[in-house]
Amino acid sequence: GIRPLTKIPPCNGPYFQTLAELKNQVKCREKYRPNPKTCRCKSYVFSLEPKEFDKLVALLKLTRDPFIHEIATMIMGISPAYPFTQDIIHDVGITVMIENLVNNPNVNEHPRTLNMVDDSSEFSGEPQIGELYINQVCRDIITYPLNSTMQLDGLKLLVQLSVRFEYHHIIVNYILDFLTLLNKGSVKTKLYVLKVCLHLSKNQANTRELISAKVLSSLVAPFNKNESKASILNIIEIFENINFQFKKKVKLFTKEEFTKYELISIFEGAKEFGQKLQDLAEHSDPEVRDKVIRLILKL
Repeated sequence: GIRPLTKIPPCNGPYFQTLAELKNQVKCREKYRPNPKTCRCKSYVFSLEPKEFDKLVALLKLTRDPFIHEIATMIMGISPAYPFTQDIIHDVGITVMIENLVNNPNVNEHPRTLNMVDDSSEFSGEPQIGELYINQVCRDIITYPLNSTMQLDGLKLLVQLSVRFEYHHIIVNYILDFLTLLNKGSVKTKLYVLKVCLHLSKNQANTRELISAKVLSSLVAPFNKNESKASILNIIEIFENINFQFKKKVKLFTKEEFTKYELISIFEGAKEFGQKLQDLAEHSDPEVRDKVIRLILKL
């Protein structure tokens, strides 16, 4: 759930807590639970078997990395788990994630895996006319002048095309290019881009890409009170869909599919998203306020 946020220290920052202090905080938390009547968020506690807890403590003795210790305190229930971060931890495995970060501290990036058609598939061969057409539409949108009539027409067409899941593996390859339009585009341009992202978010195959560091930060950036109501509502629905895909209990992350650098970026983006959700819970528009609170309760 979303609770008051704490700052994740920088990667090279100091190590603040001893293991004895962590254990003491776990005991205190077990004794003094938050009062559900005064807390709008849902309490989320990871279930640790005694052997897992001992293994976690042993792993923490091997590193002074503040980010790894921050994840450990989330697992122990001492510090808050941000939106989607608890799902990622559960997907990978509670101690598996810590073990992988401890054993591979210097890996900064993985090859970017996209939802491409497998070239070794018996169905592969020359691209279908539909695929060539979708690729051309996407490339044209990127090359057209910003906010031009041609670009808007292309985005409007892509919104219609993105309804069909069979085109998603092509469209998602251009997602970072489209998201740059969120920072620079007009209200109408932003709205079309968000509608494309909304359609992509309904397909579980795209969740891994939408929660990736760069995409997550781009979606969170316009999520504020100054943005148009339509854009805010679209972003809320996108994150509702992402949350729904995580809650299907299908593993979207494995230990081979993330790096420490990516995790830090995702956790920071999730933390910023959580803070903005809290801010928008006080929005002047009752519809926005209601949908934000409903999303908070779902996370």
